This record gives sequence, C-alpha cells and structure tokens, in this order.
Amino acid sequence: EEGNYVFISTINYDNSTAFSTYLFSISERAVGSFFYDFRFLVAVTLIMFLLVFAIIFYFIKTRDEILIQLKDQHSYELKKSMEYFSKAKEEVEKSKEEQKQKQKRLKALSSLKKKVTKKIKLKHVEQKKQVKKLKKTKKKSAVQKQVDKWKNQGYGVDLLEKETKKISKGNIDKELKNLNKQGYDTSFLE
Repeated sequence: EEGNYVFISTINYDNSTAFSTYLFSISERAVGSFFYDFRFLVAVTLIMFLLVFAIIFYFIKTRDEILIQLKDQHSYELKKSMEYFSKAKEEVEKSKEEQKQKQKRLKALSSLKKKVTKKIKLKHVEQKKQVKKLKKTKKKSAVQKQVDKWKNQGYGVDLLEKETKKISKGNIDKELKNLNKQGYDTSFLE
C-alpha cells in the first residue's frame, strides 16, 4: 500500500541493545521511466565512448611525425616552385618584347607551372605510399632514413629542368637574329 513507513530493527546481545531505523515511502511506480532513463544513459555513454575513440584516432592519425615531416617537405618544394615561376613571370613582363610575344611566353609559363605542380604533387603521393609501405615493416629507422634521403635530395629542380628545355648555341644565335630584326642592338653580345 502507498504511504510513508518506518523500518525499525533491534538487536540484543549480552545485556546490550541496539536500535536502527530507516524512513522510506512507497509510491506508484512510473511506467517506463526506469527503462527510458536506462536507454538514455546507455546512449549517452555510447556516444561518449565513440567521441573519445574518434578524438584518439584523429590525434594518432595526424600526429604521425614522419608524415608531417614529409608534408612539410612537400610544402617547401611547392613554395620554391611557385617562387621560381613568379620570378620567371616578372622577367617576362619586364622584357622589351612585343605584347603578343609576351602573352605567348606567359601562356607557356603558366602551362609549365601546372605541369610541374602536378608532378610535385604526384611525387608527394608516391613518397607517402612508400612511407606507409615501409612503416608496415615496423622499421622506423628505415622509414626515417628514406625521408631524410628525400630531404637531402632537396628541392626538385630536376622537374623544372626536364620541362624547361636547355637553350642550345643555335637557338641563341636564332634569338639574336630575331632581336636584331626587332631593332635591338646586339653587337655587344657577339
């Protein structure tokens, strides 16, 4: 029956008596409230565990020092490449060529910039794959040696050299004749 109750217990032992009381109430049970609270508690606990797991996974994934080092190296190569192309663009713009010729060279330079940037990015992807493959061997020193080797190879100028063709003596003579035709005095170069 519903109501407030008192539970009293007594213990007698060797001329000693001990009393204990407990006040409690009995009420109508709420249907489904315990079950609802339990499901809510389970859901919150599960979400917390998943959140903690996701954060730990994220930090493990992003804090891989070797991959960070490789990413920094890649960023450096791209930065140097962009500096090279910026200087080349400035030189073309400062030149005394006709506007049509400048536009043609700027367009070629832009195309070359895209090719080199793409090759550097592909090189980075390949290096990343190689690092991951080496990491599976569980030899951290081998992985670090490979990354250091790539770093010591330095900025990928070889990509630019492959794309920009070297000017031969014949091409230089041809350019001098073109400059003479355009009205430039090239006698001091001969």
